[in-house]
Amino acid sequence: MPNSRLPHIHVGLRTVKTIVVVFLSLCLAYVRQGFANPLYISIAAILCIQPTLESSRKAGTNRLIGTLVGGFWGIVVFLINFYLFADLHIIWKYAFISIALIPMIYTDIWVKRASVVATSAVVYLIITVSPVGNMTNFQFVYNRLLDTFMGFAIAMAVNWIKLPTEDELAEKKTRLAGENNPKIQPDTDNLKTESSVFEAPSDKGETASASEKTDK
Repeated sequence: MPNSRLPHIHVGLRTVKTIVVVFLSLCLAYVRQGFANPLYISIAAILCIQPTLESSRKAGTNRLIGTLVGGFWGIVVFLINFYLFADLHIIWKYAFISIALIPMIYTDIWVKRASVVATSAVVYLIITVSPVGNMTNFQFVYNRLLDTFMGFAIAMAVNWIKLPTEDELAEKKTRLAGENNPKIQPDTDNLKTESSVFEAPSDKGETASASEKTDK
């Protein structure tokens, strides 16, 4: 008969962190209703989630640089499309947005942050492709950048929660198993007693042989 039981689902701390940052992002977007976009804040927060504090610091620095690069080129392309290419068909605007990814990517490489190209591209596309709505161009760009920074700030704050490594978890599991099963631990007192019993005759024999040699 096939096993109908559901597989065991392990909810780790990193999963809990992701849930927390998404919830906080949505709440913050609600507070700034009409200006903030919950999707952009949540995406930015999820991109910065890391398992350890040290890795979160490095990720935060990289994400910040990636956001600045993507935001800069996003503003440039957005303004060019709005003012210079306003009468062009939307397909040509999309072509320009796609081609303009080249200088953005090479900017990341130039500042030696090639690993943040994806982050820069996300911020870049958020600014260049998203509908402006009732806001002015500069209000739109400002709010999209602010959404991204708020998401990263939320993730960095939550990342201060330290996650145990796999080695630490294995060590803790072994220690708990030893505490619950004391029989598996070696009895050091008995070992010492037995070793002293076996060593005693040897010492006496050596002393006796030494005294015989002296008498001779």
